[in-house]
Amino acid sequence: MDDLEQARQLFLQGVGLHNAGRFADAEARYREAAGLAPQRPSILSNLAAVLISQARFSEAVPWC
Repeated sequence: MDDLEQARQLFLQGVGLHNAGRFADAEARYREAAGLAPQRPSILSNLAAVLISQARFSEAVPWC
């Protein structure tokens, strides 16, 4: 599996965890996905959103 496909799988796992309210787990998946595909806006915006969900606003800013 190439990096982009692996990032996609991690992103989708993150979305499921995020929707389930498991923010720390979702954050971990999004960060791993961002490491593999840092150019993907959907990964970056979802990482920002999960940080905002945890009221970690200053940490979210660079990902926006």
